[in-house]
Amino acid sequence: MSAAPKQLSKRVQRRMTCAYMINDLREDPASAAHKVGFDRTSTALKWAKQMEEHGHCLDNGTRESANPRGPKPSWTEENVHKLHSALHADPTGTGAGRIASTLAKEDDTFPKLHGTTWARALKLCDYSCQKSTMKYNIDPEQRLRFCNSSRDLSLSSNGMFTDSKMFAMGGSYKPGKPMMQWAPNGQPRQRDGAKATHRVHAYAGVTAHGATKLYFASGTTGMKDNYKSPTKKVKKAAPANASRKRSRAQADEEGKPLSGVGAEEWRNILQGKAEFARTGPGLLQEAVTIFTRVGKARVWAFQCDGASSQSLSQSGLAVQGPKNRAVIKAVAPKLVEGWPAHSPDLSPIENVFSRVEWLLWTDPEFKWNDFESFKVALRAAWAKVTGGTAGSAYLKKTVGSFEKRRRKCIELQGGRTKY
Repeated sequence: MSAAPKQLSKRVQRRMTCAYMINDLREDPASAAHKVGFDRTSTALKWAKQMEEHGHCLDNGTRESANPRGPKPSWTEENVHKLHSALHADPTGTGAGRIASTLAKEDDTFPKLHGTTWARALKLCDYSCQKSTMKYNIDPEQRLRFCNSSRDLSLSSNGMFTDSKMFAMGGSYKPGKPMMQWAPNGQPRQRDGAKATHRVHAYAGVTAHGATKLYFASGTTGMKDNYKSPTKKVKKAAPANASRKRSRAQADEEGKPLSGVGAEEWRNILQGKAEFARTGPGLLQEAVTIFTRVGKARVWAFQCDGASSQSLSQSGLAVQGPKNRAVIKAVAPKLVEGWPAHSPDLSPIENVFSRVEWLLWTDPEFKWNDFESFKVALRAAWAKVTGGTAGSAYLKKTVGSFEKRRRKCIELQGGRTKY
């Protein structure tokens, strides 16, 4: 029994109908093209010529081109899990098509499919592209305790929030997009600690009535390590023939350079001393100027981000805490105590920093071709976000949201908020 003839596709049938109307019925090509639905008369003439010369209207002018090319390659769940393992090992964790192409080159059995196909396959196998999380845990009890105790400070209008941020010069930041990486549903991937080769470590403070300048501190690429750890006591090596008396301790001639911002540098940022005098009068004096302008010179409160260098501890073993406290209390009427660790959602300055970074990378007004011009552009972006009429309205809205953050944190029993 002979096989049934293969049915032609509707596309090929349209071509053959148009060719028949032109070649056999001698119909006008434009009219024939219009009747079968072709947009151009040249298309109708093309298929009429091919039918007259080759006797068919198949693609590429050959009958062989119409033969089936075999079943399309398909993916299996095992392929998807292998792709996800490769994505998890990749620093970015994105680009399913890019990683799949690499796997296909290394393994002949791995199917060659389009990136969108692999993305669809990952989703069908319970994977999704999620916002990565930071490698730290919050303390709900500490957050809840702070939110309850800070009710009467009215930080939305009377508080200055301070913190620092690393601004990277390079392709590590995607304009306006969070770090999205493939991971199993409900199990977001943690961010790695990759650091940019050129970066700026900037300190600043924001209020509902204005913001300070940016103070570039240790951690900025190319900045000299002018601060060293406190001198420690070490035991002097006793000679071999010495008596077994208790050896005395002697001081190191020089401490080790600090890897980050220490307490001494932090106090210089607050007071605008040493190398920071070229930038401005310091965070504290700028805060006095801002709050005096709005008639709140006697009620404002200063907030530290809780870093070890900014310790306010008054315990008997604390050395830097009393010094930091004395510097701040000499100027600020009130001091925010007990700021919870790892709580960027409670601090409005984090939103300001994010907006500056987004503007820096998306606004064509800010351009740079080296690290020095990048620092100039960063200061200009900060001034644009926090200055002028638009900047004042933005700060009032952003810093003024602290009360909503505080209440939401209490509602969530110290849990992380959406801010």
